[in-house]
Amino acid sequence: MSEQLLDYQSLWSRLEEAYDRIAPIYNDHAESHRHAGAEALSAVLQQRFQFDLPGVFTAAFDLGCGTGHCGRALKQVAQKLAGVDLSAGMLRQASEQAAEYDEFIQGNGLAVLSERTGAFPLVAAINVMQLVEAPDMIFKTICDALPSGGVLIFNADVNVESVDNVREWRSGHYRFSPNYIAARLRAAGLALLYCHFYDDRLIDLPGGERQPVRSACYMVQKPN
Repeated sequence: MSEQLLDYQSLWSRLEEAYDRIAPIYNDHAESHRHAGAEALSAVLQQRFQFDLPGVFTAAFDLGCGTGHCGRALKQVAQKLAGVDLSAGMLRQASEQAAEYDEFIQGNGLAVLSERTGAFPLVAAINVMQLVEAPDMIFKTICDALPSGGVLIFNADVNVESVDNVREWRSGHYRFSPNYIAARLRAAGLALLYCHFYDDRLIDLPGGERQPVRSACYMVQKPN
């Protein structure tokens, strides 16, 4: 495992413990967030591959697949679909609810990708980037593992208060300006193909008000 991946090991351990704990109630607790991310993924795939959806990719890799909420959208474009998650509890839920997957793997998805370099021309990372302060290492690891012309689709909460940085929410999630994301993608060697903006989950504000979270779903490619 690379030094970069080891640097994130404590975060992966905390996430594994947290998601194992909430796995039995995750689908009910995070229903709007879960569906919004999957719907955004589907919208991006339809926009790009609307005329030739079935089997566009030989294989797809669902990084942080959770309970399998993106399986249906990904299976539309992939002949084979692998779901990877840190949490055994989340994978148990996925194995019972998401029949679209051909394979489930428990562990560090970035390490698995690195071990299978070139095997997955499509990687999806839905509801993943919000959990890390700096996505640089994730982008670079995925870029290195993609074959030439391979595609990454991911979403991220949008920082609407600044044009070029990252900001932490009260929830502990992170949000990123589109300019910041574009710069980090360029640094990793990935080219932006398409961006779809949408409203994700609602958050509670002081005074009892609720506000939708603005998010973006990005499709990027490793150049040939």
